Amino acid sequence: MSTFGKCVSHNIEAPDIDENILNHVSHFTSLMTDSVTAQISSRILRPNDSKTRYLATKRQSEQSALQQLINVLTPLLLAFALALKITKVTAEYLAFKQKE
Repeated sequence: MSTFGKCVSHNIEAPDIDENILNHVSHFTSLMTDSVTAQISSRILRPNDSKTRYLATKRQSEQSALQQLINVLTPLLLAFALALKITKVTAEYLAFKQKE
């Protein structure tokens, strides 16, 4: 399993990447053009965007308490409806058979 899978399965929050990370290497940025610096900066900060999208998607996909309750009660209600229908049909069959 990958490291990412381990982090997700154990609900470990990934730290945000420092947005001022390029300020610590100012002697390199003076040698680069502004477009290259912007491109490197966007690539460094891309994991923060991915993390934000992942957390938003995860939050949207979580079920509410009502949805969880419906998921639990649906099989029980189905079983109750089938039992009631079987009881009704059996009673009608026995009543029909007694008339004969």
